[in-house]
Amino acid sequence: MKRFEIVFYTIIFAFLTSCSSDDDNSQSQNQPPEDFNLIGVTNTANNVSVTPSFSWNTSVDPDGDEVVYDFYLSEDEDATALFLENLSETQITLEDRIKLLTQYYWRVVAKDGNGGETSSEIYNFTTRNLSSGTLLNTNGFPAFRDHTSLVFEDNLWVFGGAANNSFNEETFFSNDGVSWNVATSNPGFPTRINHSSVVFNNKMWVLGGVDGLTLGLRNDVWSSNDGINWTEATGSAGFSPRQEHSTVVFDNKIWLIGGRESQAFDNKNDVWFSSDGINWVEATSSANFSPRRGHTSIVFDNKLWVIGGRDGGPLNDVWFSSDGVNWVEATANAQFSGRSANTLVSYDNKMWVIGGFGMGVFFNDIWATENGTDWELVTSNSNMPGVYRHTANVFLEKIFVLGGITSGNPSSDQIWVFD
Repeated sequence: MKRFEIVFYTIIFAFLTSCSSDDDNSQSQNQPPEDFNLIGVTNTANNVSVTPSFSWNTSVDPDGDEVVYDFYLSEDEDATALFLENLSETQITLEDRIKLLTQYYWRVVAKDGNGGETSSEIYNFTTRNLSSGTLLNTNGFPAFRDHTSLVFEDNLWVFGGAANNSFNEETFFSNDGVSWNVATSNPGFPTRINHSSVVFNNKMWVLGGVDGLTLGLRNDVWSSNDGINWTEATGSAGFSPRQEHSTVVFDNKIWLIGGRESQAFDNKNDVWFSSDGINWVEATSSANFSPRRGHTSIVFDNKLWVIGGRDGGPLNDVWFSSDGVNWVEATANAQFSGRSANTLVSYDNKMWVIGGFGMGVFFNDIWATENGTDWELVTSNSNMPGVYRHTANVFLEKIFVLGGITSGNPSSDQIWVFD
């Protein structure tokens, strides 16, 4: 074969091989899944459940690859937070609740396993409000006022309190808030009202209050790890005998705030703390907020908070502190009316004020805030009657409101649940 023929055929072969290679590359190039639509929760929906169900259309892959889905759900408009990934189904129902009264954004990304991805559009929705309250049909729960309650080892507990002029001697507990049991009819500490209680170091603690026998004020401190056997940590703590104070756990310490020293309404604004319940240190003898009683306190956003109470008249100021010594006024005049003997809980990443009494009014309104300054009226008239000297706890992912004084009812055996 002549030289120029060899060169010619070599060029032709290279050209054909190149074309074949281009065709193969073109045929083997991966294509992403096709566009698809979200079905529900529908866009801009309101009053959505806090355990919503989501669904979307199937995305078809042009190459026949198996398609899986990533689910994004967040409070930012771009829905950037990956919530669940590699889902084979086109629908899910959340098992863990999301927040109330919150706008959420969601989207889905279809993936073919070979790097191909297609995102849906972004939908938004707003979750429902707090329920208006359900009255439980309880068994064994007596009428209470001026008691304390807390959650410990999957049970709801109640200590002290009174019904009419009879002081409670029993300690009650429940694992569902409906059926109540007596842990002991003789806890060891004297009967009392207007005391405080907390959970600290894997124990339940009861502090101060009004003695049911002498009607004198106390500054004793008791603890128990079972609700049956109680130990006196101290019969005379560093803080003066008092009632209508508040107590919280913060920075691995028990903190006691304010209250009144005598029946003559000698209100206090001192702050005390203890690392063991025995030895007490005065953080400040005179905090920036005015002396008060019947206020509420809570730990929220890694701060101590003091809200409302009474000092000559009902208060609606809000204060916070990062150390218990230096206090900052979040607002001198919150949107809710001045009140005392209300309750305060942390729920859904917000603080919630429930009920209370002020200027002759028994309140049944509920207010919430994310920052302590701006308060939102959640409901102006819940199903629950106006009440004060009650307690509230977050239990079984719901708010339980127990007992108290209502108009015409000096002690209540009602338990209301909000979620």
